[in-house]
Amino acid sequence: MSSPTAITRILARAKASPESPAMEIGGVVWSYRALVGEAAALAVRLPEWQPGQPQPRTLVAIERAATAYVAILAAHLRGHAYVSIDPSHPTTRNAAVLAAAGANNVISSPETAAQITRLLDATGQEIAHLVHDPGARTQDAIPDVVPGDAQSLAYILFTSGSTGIPKGVPISQGNLAAYLDAVEPVLPVAPGDRLSQTFNLTFDLSVHDIFVSLSRGATLVAPTHEELQDPATYITARAITHWFSVPSLAYQVRLRGALRPGAFPSLRWSLFCGEVLPWALTRDWAAAAPGSRMENWYGPTETTIACARHSIPLGELPEAGDVPIGTAMNDMALHVLDAERAPVSEGVAGELYLSGPQLASGYLNDPKKSVAAFVALPDGTRAYRTGDRAQYGADGMVQFLGRVDNQVKLRGYRIELGEVETQLRSAAGGANAVAMPWPAEAPTALIGVIEAEAMDADAVLEMLKGALPGYMLPASIHVTEDFPRNPSGKVDRKALAQVITRRAERADGPALTARQNSVMDTIFSVAPGLSPERIMQAANLLDAGMDSLAFVSFTMEVERRYGITMNQNSVVRLSETPFDALVAELTEPRRGLAGLVVHFSLGLRARLRSKTLKTRANRALQFIERLDDVLQQPGPPVVMAVGSSGVFRSFSTEVFAREAGLLGQELRPLNVGLPAVDAAGLRRICEFIRDSCRARSVHMPLVIWELDPMHVSVSPPRGDIALGPEFFSGALTSRPPGSIDPEFEWHPENGGIWEAPADGIAKARRPNWARERDMVIASAYMGRLEMAPKALEQWHAGARALAQVSDRLVCFVHPADHTMLADMEDRSEGPNLRRELDRILCELGIEVLEWKQFDLGADDFLNINHTNAQQGRARLTTQIARRVLRM
Repeated sequence: MSSPTAITRILARAKASPESPAMEIGGVVWSYRALVGEAAALAVRLPEWQPGQPQPRTLVAIERAATAYVAILAAHLRGHAYVSIDPSHPTTRNAAVLAAAGANNVISSPETAAQITRLLDATGQEIAHLVHDPGARTQDAIPDVVPGDAQSLAYILFTSGSTGIPKGVPISQGNLAAYLDAVEPVLPVAPGDRLSQTFNLTFDLSVHDIFVSLSRGATLVAPTHEELQDPATYITARAITHWFSVPSLAYQVRLRGALRPGAFPSLRWSLFCGEVLPWALTRDWAAAAPGSRMENWYGPTETTIACARHSIPLGELPEAGDVPIGTAMNDMALHVLDAERAPVSEGVAGELYLSGPQLASGYLNDPKKSVAAFVALPDGTRAYRTGDRAQYGADGMVQFLGRVDNQVKLRGYRIELGEVETQLRSAAGGANAVAMPWPAEAPTALIGVIEAEAMDADAVLEMLKGALPGYMLPASIHVTEDFPRNPSGKVDRKALAQVITRRAERADGPALTARQNSVMDTIFSVAPGLSPERIMQAANLLDAGMDSLAFVSFTMEVERRYGITMNQNSVVRLSETPFDALVAELTEPRRGLAGLVVHFSLGLRARLRSKTLKTRANRALQFIERLDDVLQQPGPPVVMAVGSSGVFRSFSTEVFAREAGLLGQELRPLNVGLPAVDAAGLRRICEFIRDSCRARSVHMPLVIWELDPMHVSVSPPRGDIALGPEFFSGALTSRPPGSIDPEFEWHPENGGIWEAPADGIAKARRPNWARERDMVIASAYMGRLEMAPKALEQWHAGARALAQVSDRLVCFVHPADHTMLADMEDRSEGPNLRRELDRILCELGIEVLEWKQFDLGADDFLNINHTNAQQGRARLTTQIARRVLRM
């Protein structure tokens, strides 16, 4: 008799304890009844698996949201195999997965729907796309019968292939059931237990979290993206009892000083898998979670999550070395074999093969790779060839020795990188470390890289001399504060090599201190394409070529890496700080960005003021320099959208011209959106437009003039530029084209629109300082924030100037994201914005496009009051055009 499928076990738990907590995410607790009911309601929107037909496959294109888990259960309730993709992954990779998976359906959330629509459009795939909003549909009935058997697929996961094409690994319901059966006797999980969920859903270890917790009646406690940035707080605040992660995440906790004795009293089980687990890290975790049992688990994706385990003994632990793989789980077997596939003796290295009921059937649509990896042993046993080197210890435990393909040959010697790394970690006091052949393209030596804030590299090298023969010694030791990680949370060696390469390039210039290197690496973590020389010479990071979205990410990295709490004032100062001053502020003790102005000497502040042009003002200056040429060009009538960032990010000249053409109107639209210019500066821009049009006898049929509620409020954006007379007199000169990020340039060839990257951010995660500002912005849109009389005077003066050279002037209020407004505790509305809009309409006679008139969803926004450059800008411009051109 076959074991029950995973979903059958979950349904049994839901029937037995329907009101027990099944999942907790984003502060919302889902009972088993609610979770299964929601999944059942979604399942009816999926096609039935018809007898005799191929099993349907459903893509789940969501990460770290309740909808993802609902969608996975819905797929299983309908008998479908699910395939997880991460919408933030490159479009080319997701397209390859989509093509290989043979999916019949894709489920997204409202937040990821736009990305999936673009993916489907880009690939030409015509499959059913379901957008599910959790909580929108529920039902109480818990299904009884679920289609499928042991041979049907439970899920397909895609791993990185050596050719760059992802490999699909199909795991059957029988494989998954065998895993759940194997785990049950060795890992106690019961109602009331709270299991972590640290893995990306495209990583097979996430399957353990979901199905072990829900099949045992426990609670899956899924962290948000923000919570996962601080794992220690997540463990304690959410009272996690069962922890499961890659060792790299434990290293992150250690680096942040949070792996203190007794730090995690709630933990009763701590499991690690996916990477080598050093004894030094194990000792620290054991001290931090004294009431927890610890185990090291092992298993490739091809063998369903994990198939071997080693239980960490209580008491004194070894000082150095790595925790063994251990022994096989129930019904699985480990085989350490030589080149002829014969068993090796104790202490002799061989290749590890795995056999048992958890083995996948092969690779999806790839018989050649399947035959090479899934082989028959001499006794006829079907086994998976892992490519891992291993040996039996004296205690019978299997010890991992590294990858077969992780062996390098240098100067005639064969070197196992895993052996070097074990000694390197020991010499570095247990810190995370890797060894890499160097240079990467044509290696002639080894280098060691240690993940630490600071480390005496010379001392580490001296210790290694006593542990390794000369031919295995790294030529140099590098220290970096944070290793780059891949989506599975493991160390990304390729990206790490790029970090070291950039450092090597910097070595040709002035020598950098450890503190300078730390800040430089922080910059490169969000903007890897910048030039080190330019960073060191520029007046600030924006001047060095960092765009504004990368700069927001940089502020989050600053808060995370240096423990600095930022507000809007410090963010503005940060944007104006040269590299050397930035290093001093971020790395010197007892200082921080809050004291930035105090630290600047008068000479430094004067030097900053004497710069010819702030980067953010370059776009405005280029518009001033180039408008006359635009007005002289023959062609259709010019129309303008004038304003700040709301116009800059949200007005597409191409879409507007297209919509006008559909109505038989030929127009030449210009995007005169000038971010970082204050109300007075925008008024001067309007007067400049008026004077330029009069000089060329140009009269425009239409001008759209933005009213930004924040610009005219008592809390305007900090750091905006007034655009003094020097901008209009020729005393300042704009930057040469291509010398700064295109975001800060204005080109008439495309009507002044910023051409955002095709795979740019759709909706960025907001740092704390920005979210605080979002609440102020929300209060302005809801009319509770007072308007500033002087700023309103500037806006009215700008309106009068534009009206003198246009047949029609329309006031445009950029829409706000309704979903973000709905998150406010205080949703009461005030009279301030409504009063001003009524005045514009009734007293000035200017038509008003109010923000509430636009039909946009959460996925159309970059943040609370700017649309994204993907779907949002096009949708908003279409609606603007249809309203103003048909008025």
